[in-house]
Order: sequence, then structure tokens, then C-alpha cells
Amino acid sequence: WSFLEMNGLEGILKAQRPRVIFTHLPFYLATFSPSTKYIYVARNPKDCCVSFYHHTKAIPSYCFQDGNFDEYFELFVEGLTDFGSYYENLSWYAKKDEPNVLFLTYESIHADTKKSVLKIAGFLDDQLAKELAEDEAKMTAVVDGTSVAKMKKDWEVQFVRKAVVGDWRNYFSVEQSRRLEERFFKEMEGTSVPRLWDGVDWLLDRKDVV
Repeated sequence: WSFLEMNGLEGILKAQRPRVIFTHLPFYLATFSPSTKYIYVARNPKDCCVSFYHHTKAIPSYCFQDGNFDEYFELFVEGLTDFGSYYENLSWYAKKDEPNVLFLTYESIHADTKKSVLKIAGFLDDQLAKELAEDEAKMTAVVDGTSVAKMKKDWEVQFVRKAVVGDWRNYFSVEQSRRLEERFFKEMEGTSVPRLWDGVDWLLDRKDVV
């Protein structure tokens, strides 16, 4: 696979087809082609903030090894993190109904990995989805191969940490929770984006969006 922001166009063109390209770019900075299939994974803003905090601390080029969560929170809530604003990145949501876009949430994948694998397979190739649905051994191999333990073992760079939902409660103060929720709902006003996480533990008062 290739990482668009790291490998650039030249590196991607050298990759063997079919190409798998990762990117964190918001929609307006990405080239959208009807002949390309896009899989977008959204994560609730609080867990995303915690995950990105650890990611930033772990990579020396960010020069944030001595930074703390409170400092990182200020960058995140104001949309000043690497790859741009979290809120802008969710602009992909407007394309969720396009036939070549599959929009998922991290939480749904975590809750039912097998169902998510079948959904992704069906989006990419009907025959592949059929094979996975009918071959339990093949499905098990895919699920096991994408498990947290397996990815932690295989990936040279530590991109996988806990892979849990709700870890934000170990980091956020009440004030920080209120501030991020207020900013998030302001940015998402007029959209149904907040409903993506109905039933997910991400709001301070643990209630679904009305």
C-alpha cells in the first residue's frame, strides 16, 4: 500500500495494481474520480483526539515527545493538527451516498469486525464477498489477520495502540469534553454527522443526539 502524503504521485504510480492508497486529506484536497473506490473511516472526535495525540508523541518528526495531552487538546479542538482540521476531514460525509464511496465508522468495525469485512468485500468485489460468506476458514483468516494483536506484531511502525472505544474518558477533563462537544456540534450543524455515533460512549452525558 501507499500513503499519499508520504509517497506522493510518483511513488503511487510505481505501486503495483490494484493499488491501495491511504490518505488523511479532507475531500477538497483529494482528487475524486468516479472510477476509483473510496473507503472512508470516521472515528468519534474524542477517541480520535486521544489516538492522534499518542501517534504524534510516538513519531520524532513531530517534535512532540515532551508534549502532554492538555497541550495537544488545544491543537485538536482548534483544528490545528497535522493533515488539517478533524471537522474539515468529515467533509467526506457529503459523499457517503456516492456509488464508489463506502463510509464506515471505527466504532462499527470494532463492534462487528466480521460484518464490516463482508461490507468492505461486497463494496470491492461481489465474488470476494460471496467467497468470504461461504468459507468460514477464509473469513477467520481475514479477521485474525486484521486483529490488533496481529497488526501490532507485523507493523514496523507502531500505528496500533489500544484499538478500543471510549479511551477518551482516561484523558479528557469535564471542561475539555464540554469544549470539544460544543465545537463539534457547531461545526456539524445542519448535518446528520453526529448521528453516526448514536449508542457510542463519546458524549459526556452519555446520551444520543436528538
